[in-house]
Amino acid sequence: MVVTNFLPVKAGFAAITGGTGLLLSFDIVFIYLLVYNIYIQIRD
Repeated sequence: MVVTNFLPVKAGFAAITGGTGLLLSFDIVFIYLLVYNIYIQIRD
């Protein structure tokens, strides 16, 4: 499942940013990718 591949990436960004600042924007991107992957799986 493609979605699970983003979890380590999200954790990596959280570690790099120290859980502050840019993490919010990365969360928005992460949620977008999550929804997009679910949409692709439903469409297929």
